[in-house]
Amino acid sequence: MKKLIFTTLMICVAFSATAQHRRMPKYFRNTSERRHYEARRPARFVNQNTDFRFAADFDARLDSVIGANDFDWTQWKNIYTYNENGQWASETTYELRDNAWLPTERCEFAYNENGKPIQELYSRPADGEWSQYYKVETFYNAENQMDSIVYSNWNDDAWVGASKNEYTYSNGLLSLLMAYRNSDGAWTESSKYEYTYNGENQLVFRLYSTIRNGSWRESSRDTLCYENGLLATFSEQVRSMGWGGSSWRDSYRYEYAYDNGLLTSETYYSTGMGGTPISLKNKSEYDYDSNGNLTAKTTSIFNETDWTVRDEYKNTFDLQHQASTMMGAEALWRNFTYYQNVLGEAMPIHNRLLSSYIISTSLDTHFQIFYSDMASVAENQVDAEIRVVEGMVSVVTEKPADIAVYDVSGRMIAQKHDDNFTINLKSGLYLVKVGEKASKVVIK
Repeated sequence: MKKLIFTTLMICVAFSATAQHRRMPKYFRNTSERRHYEARRPARFVNQNTDFRFAADFDARLDSVIGANDFDWTQWKNIYTYNENGQWASETTYELRDNAWLPTERCEFAYNENGKPIQELYSRPADGEWSQYYKVETFYNAENQMDSIVYSNWNDDAWVGASKNEYTYSNGLLSLLMAYRNSDGAWTESSKYEYTYNGENQLVFRLYSTIRNGSWRESSRDTLCYENGLLATFSEQVRSMGWGGSSWRDSYRYEYAYDNGLLTSETYYSTGMGGTPISLKNKSEYDYDSNGNLTAKTTSIFNETDWTVRDEYKNTFDLQHQASTMMGAEALWRNFTYYQNVLGEAMPIHNRLLSSYIISTSLDTHFQIFYSDMASVAENQVDAEIRVVEGMVSVVTEKPADIAVYDVSGRMIAQKHDDNFTINLKSGLYLVKVGEKASKVVIK
């Protein structure tokens, strides 16, 4: 457990505040870290399209990630395998001990007939064999939307449910997330999130409530504001100190700036100990190459009058290979305009990520990413015909499939599970995704 906690802190050291993680490119050392990360951010699960693969006709896939840090010189690596459909089959984590790579954890993935992930099974080595200890099961409704997720622990030769999330939708958007815990063998309500959207289907308000003395109590609320379709501010308020408090006070606020749709700066304000007035704390600045790849992030702390650089995050890329033909990047990266993009759906980076460094005032971390080049990998894809006529896009498929339309900023405009789909669009560039195959269309 201590190792897991340290590892999580090591990877996240460049991101100071918990809420900040939700909108940052994110690397996870293993699936356990990803699980803990997402469990703290239930809204992430609104994404219905993540199934551990990118596009058809890819010519490379992620083989392994190798990393090290300078705190205790721990070296680690992840190795990935794939099933016959090109989806992730397993992910195994190793640590270098006495000059030998020893396995520390394995996760195996299972999918339904629609390619949706339905189970993650976690195991640890014990007496020379793998011993299962944790699993995540995902269930879907008739519209192929995520209906519930159940988290279970292996206990006394049987699976015991530990917690559960249930999801309710309105007009295709997540409206309520209800969280349960196992209490003496029965599911008991523990907390809930309620979501409100604007006319552009962007999240503008999220209310978090918990059970207290048998009744619901509103605990925190988030407000999101947009300019030109991009997230401009994100702020949180919490209840006044003590359960008896009835007033709201500011907790923190983020302000965002963009250049041609790319995030260039993120400024963070928060209250201090004892609920002191909200004030400027730190900022992060972002640099990109000509292809829009995030090459650097610098985080600075504000000390009353001056800025002091605390962390630098640097990436290198293989500019010859497009991510749209690469397998595995989706698990490494999250779109950093988190709420703007359907509450966390990962969009492709432009090119292969080769290495990343976190240069910190407390510790440095370095990891390298390795790929295998392949001539071709067959995937079960749905044949689709996409037509553009006078501002209208129509999609016809041989059988019902997940169809989604995104604008140039990555925001989902429409989504439907059907074999016939039509939408009128304004002039611009759009991405039409049918199953896991995406096509660009231009409306003139």
